[in-house]
Amino acid sequence: MCWQTKCADWPPPRLFCAGVSSNPICLPFFPDCCITYAYHYSCRELGVTQITELAKKYDYKFIDDQSAFTLAATPAVTEAPFVATGLQPDEDDSEVNVWIFQANPNLYDILNSLGDREIGNTIHWLVKQHGGKIHKGHIALIWMSGRDAGIYALTRVESEPAIMSESDAERKYWLNDQDQAPKKRVRLTVLRRFVNKPILKTELLQIPTLSRLSILRQFQGTNFPVRTSEWAVLSNLFT
Repeated sequence: MCWQTKCADWPPPRLFCAGVSSNPICLPFFPDCCITYAYHYSCRELGVTQITELAKKYDYKFIDDQSAFTLAATPAVTEAPFVATGLQPDEDDSEVNVWIFQANPNLYDILNSLGDREIGNTIHWLVKQHGGKIHKGHIALIWMSGRDAGIYALTRVESEPAIMSESDAERKYWLNDQDQAPKKRVRLTVLRRFVNKPILKTELLQIPTLSRLSILRQFQGTNFPVRTSEWAVLSNLFT
């Protein structure tokens, strides 16, 4: 018989199915993931895309990640960057106030860190490019690279770039020691999470205006500008 667990005990989006002896262990809520092996263990990782497809098949509704963390007043997503700087969508694209901040899951476990209640809504991010252009009040979209590349959170920049350390809760998710030391970073407030339903790279490539995003043209780096014309389209995907 398959076992089930509470949503709070289910750490999306990296889940494993395993079978031992003749008793199957199944992915909660998804019977297709039940497997049985007679004499050995077998595990496999499910990516975000696979989990999303399974959720659609069984009409599973994810718990809203935002409800797990308390925020003060949160500005409307489409207004946040323009309110902060006064820049309107149809003005000059040269004045960037929206950014994509990239995480490499081989170096930092961004998905679990976004769901960590100890970290909450305050996170820190390395600034390795465009340090003189990233400012308090800007918007930063958290991007995870890899096979499920895409946008996993919407954040607001709360400080100017400066040498600072992360919290102990954040540091535990580094998979190496290289970037744990005090370095140039900004402090961010997480406004929305899309861990269960990210805006994937494959989707963005199908939208003409967004297929030329800087991170899609040159993916090496940490901080990537988003043009105002691109943000006008991209922000509509967050509804």
